[in-house]
Amino acid sequence: MPSAATSAGARPSSQTSQSYAAFPPTSSPRSSAPARPPPPLALPLFLWADRQKCFRHYFPALHVLASLLSTAGLPAAADQLPDLMRAHVKPVSHSQLNLLVRLHTAARRPLRALHVVRRFRHDFSVQPEVHACNRVLGALAAAGQVGDTVSCLMKCLTVVCSLCR
Repeated sequence: MPSAATSAGARPSSQTSQSYAAFPPTSSPRSSAPARPPPPLALPLFLWADRQKCFRHYFPALHVLASLLSTAGLPAAADQLPDLMRAHVKPVSHSQLNLLVRLHTAARRPLRALHVVRRFRHDFSVQPEVHACNRVLGALAAAGQVGDTVSCLMKCLTVVCSLCR
């Protein structure tokens, strides 16, 4: 019979810990990661859902799709998020730029992050915010891309100085 201490929320006994160890790691109740479809299936499903009557994607769905494609090793497909936004007649915003910069710098792809910043600036007229510039600068400096770091620093300084006026 369990004592009052164990039923009142005390630490589980060693017997319970051993019963968890009997399960393989994939079926253990402690490893409850949400199941996501693989990217080759996720993109057609995403596009199919868009063709359904009265269905519209919202911003978090687009963010999840971009992060899913980026983590699956398809960064070029993730970079097409702003094009997908424009196809849905939705404005491209700073949040998409920040998401793509964060995904590319976390995956150690600083040149792709720099390309995303330049593309957003020229194609979509979205000026990067200071923290996006800092993240790209840090990633470029860590990768040893000195020339790109200096050019990005000069561009970011002109953006910051224009915001101060």
